[in-house]
Amino acid sequence: MSMEIKRFRLWVALVTLIAGTHAFALHSYTGKRSTTARKLGKHHTRRVRWNPMFRPSHESLLLQNQEIDRLELPRIQDDDELEDEEASEDEEGAAAAPKKRTR
Repeated sequence: MSMEIKRFRLWVALVTLIAGTHAFALHSYTGKRSTTARKLGKHHTRRVRWNPMFRPSHESLLLQNQEIDRLELPRIQDDDELEDEEASEDEEGAAAAPKKRTR
């Protein structure tokens, strides 16, 4: 093989290696955005939407509701009800738990 062919192969290998390194990157690089977009009133939007892996079907939600009704679990509508329910469980648990003796 001539020296020119070896040198050409070396250049092809280097260019392929350099171009292929982006394929192994975990994240794509996005440059900094200018701050003028914020001044103009444009809002930053998320590029990736959250997509649940196992989205529940209508049928599975109905089955869950039936099970909740069967177990007679309380329906909690908002955060205030959740906090009230947790507080009442803490009070019941504290009253039912035996007191520890301290020395």
